[in-house]
Amino acid sequence: MIGEYIYNSGLVSSRYSEHGIDSFKEGENIIKELTNNSAIILVLEDKSISSTLSIISALRANRNLILFDVKQVCRNFDKILRTFDPDLIVGSKNTISNCGLENIKSCSLFSYSDRKAKYKDQFECKHQPLVFLGTSGSSGNPKLVGLTHNNLIANCKSISNYLNLNEHTKTINNLPISYSYGMSVLNTTLFNGGTYICSDETSYVREEFWMDMKEFGITDYSGVPKLYRDIISYDLLDMIPKSTKCLTQAGGKLEIAIQELLLKWCQSRKARLLIMYGQTEATARLTYLDLTLEPKKIGSVGRTIDGVKLILDKDKDNQLENELIFTGENISLGYFMDKNDILNPTDQNNKILHTGDLGIIDNDGCITVTGRESRFAKIDGQRISLDYLEESLRTIDVNMAIVSDDNYIYIICEGVDSKKSEQIIKSCKSLIGLNKRKFKVIKGELLVNTSGKIQYSKMLNSVMRGNGD
Repeated sequence: MIGEYIYNSGLVSSRYSEHGIDSFKEGENIIKELTNNSAIILVLEDKSISSTLSIISALRANRNLILFDVKQVCRNFDKILRTFDPDLIVGSKNTISNCGLENIKSCSLFSYSDRKAKYKDQFECKHQPLVFLGTSGSSGNPKLVGLTHNNLIANCKSISNYLNLNEHTKTINNLPISYSYGMSVLNTTLFNGGTYICSDETSYVREEFWMDMKEFGITDYSGVPKLYRDIISYDLLDMIPKSTKCLTQAGGKLEIAIQELLLKWCQSRKARLLIMYGQTEATARLTYLDLTLEPKKIGSVGRTIDGVKLILDKDKDNQLENELIFTGENISLGYFMDKNDILNPTDQNNKILHTGDLGIIDNDGCITVTGRESRFAKIDGQRISLDYLEESLRTIDVNMAIVSDDNYIYIICEGVDSKKSEQIIKSCKSLIGLNKRKFKVIKGELLVNTSGKIQYSKMLNSVMRGNGD
């Protein structure tokens, strides 16, 4: 069981309380008393110590568990309830109340809303419990990646091997656990007997967060590209305490210039900098590069983690662009669209993941991601369907095409004026929740082929050359 394997050591702490194995067992027992093994539990994850303990308790209790960041829930809560029909909703009291739920009860560890009165009348679940993480919350359509406990354990073991974690490791809750990267930080920390800190101030632009980083002696700090861009932009790099000996980055492409700045900082502190690549569909991470050991490999995402293999096309030159396809015990079952999928799970992937990303492999086995085969962007760790966004904006009377370089989303329009530009950006922000600075409206001609299909790659190249203005 995952609970016995991962959550039997380590601590979850805050300024006001500390929880270890006894609290984890208490939470497990509460969940078991409330539900039988067919129940679907939804945790409203808000980075609080209550939602963190809710997650650990549900995993130890071996229940089907859906994790949503509270920001995603606020945008789609009614749709989520209709689609997945959870039996029990768990988290912090404030978050559950803010969602308008009734029948809220509290225990010493978390609060919950009991949506079904007679769990014992439900059928017994005959399959192993699954963990479901959202992957297209950005698209507005609830779609979950189904992870087995074996997926989580395999990925946890592999990551622990190269991060050199131990009982002195201390991490902090700047990443949501409902995000696969954040969940792996929690799992690997506790699995190795370390301490996971829940700061009351989770915004890294506020002084209180850095005070907690220093007071608790955080040793390992993880972030997505936006976090590191902001840290550099706001001149916060030296706010990272001297106790921090490892920086990790995943969740999308980080500019070489920022990698160089972080590397220089780590070298001056005798700290490690690890650049990683992964997907929720692979339970988090697929590759890693210790940039402090191999600075000449900058721009690469490194080699596959233990237990993962890259499937190579024998008929193609690896140093030419190929789709990145991986196999391993960490590969998820696939996508789950509704409650029926959850109660009748199937393995759609068979331990093979077609990422849709393109890359090349050098003679040392290091992978460089060169582009994206499908019409998805990944910005600040958020996977975004460009086709969905484009389709959703068709109500605005503008002929448009949408492309992205994984740093910005470019909306190329024919005959757009300033008023419609503002309307487009406002709609984009409402649909997917990114900062409005991530959207750029460009007046230009749409490029189409003889069949009338939009030539997205040519349009992106045009934008990058500055010819789309």
